[in-house]
Amino acid sequence: MSIPRFLLATVLGAQLCCALTLSTYFGPEDKARLKSLFTSQRALADVPSAHYAAYGLGLLGEKIANPQEFCKVLKTVDQKNLESLYHAASGSKALGNCPLDIAEGKATLQAALKEDSSVVQLYHAVLALKALGVSVDSSKVSQLLLAALKKDDSMANLGYAFHVASVLGGNVSPFTDRIEDAIVQADEVGNELLQFEGGLSVTATILSGVYRLSEAAKKAPTLSKEQVLKFSNYLLSRKNVQQVKGAALLYDVLKLLTTNSYHVPVAISVSGSSALSKAAPTVVVQVTDLLGAPLGPSRVLLSKAVRLR
Repeated sequence: MSIPRFLLATVLGAQLCCALTLSTYFGPEDKARLKSLFTSQRALADVPSAHYAAYGLGLLGEKIANPQEFCKVLKTVDQKNLESLYHAASGSKALGNCPLDIAEGKATLQAALKEDSSVVQLYHAVLALKALGVSVDSSKVSQLLLAALKKDDSMANLGYAFHVASVLGGNVSPFTDRIEDAIVQADEVGNELLQFEGGLSVTATILSGVYRLSEAAKKAPTLSKEQVLKFSNYLLSRKNVQQVKGAALLYDVLKLLTTNSYHVPVAISVSGSSALSKAAPTVVVQVTDLLGAPLGPSRVLLSKAVRLR
């Protein structure tokens, strides 16, 4: 006899409820592959790559062996470009010891907080200012963001808006109310996966924004357990991503799915042989989160066994 090697479940209180089959979780070999990517020459190709690699290494809990090289790349920032400033400021924060002399850049960021700015421009400006330790007028930014969304509330823009709203404080209900609008537009693949048009980057950005905003609002996001499981299946299907940005965004959202207050998917895997016989009547299973970390004691019910000839 045998049982499925991996199942995906959601922890709800002390009860474990299994729903979907999962072929893998994000294990040590996957983390080692990301570390290799984040420490490769691709990590120093440009300012965005240096940002995502430094951030990714921090998520992995890895010490950066050559912080000066990362900092050198970040200091090539274009102080008139919002996106470049966002990556430089965020990368500097991730490094922890890379001060940027960007007085002109700060002026560029402040000037972007205006009525005709797009959602993406507000995202880059606000998150960069926050990374630099510069305060923003939360009420003003909230109104600017809502106005920008009225002009263009694409999936990507909703994701960016969730991230901005998560750092504003105050009343963020106008943004948490849009979470369900975003989730219902996800595409289902084979009744097992959920993703957004635009692939990994858009999907990871939206989901990480949803959970960061929900934590800030102290309000559970409007996702069902089944939707969380299907999004998790999609994310794990992309674990072999080869781009620095995609890898950092992937690990970021997977980590959020292990630490948030509302939905914590887990993997149930067989430890050792899954074959049952009179001589070996016991199967040992391990219960972990999506990153392979063990969870507390849980009761697992075997609902089906198949005889193999």
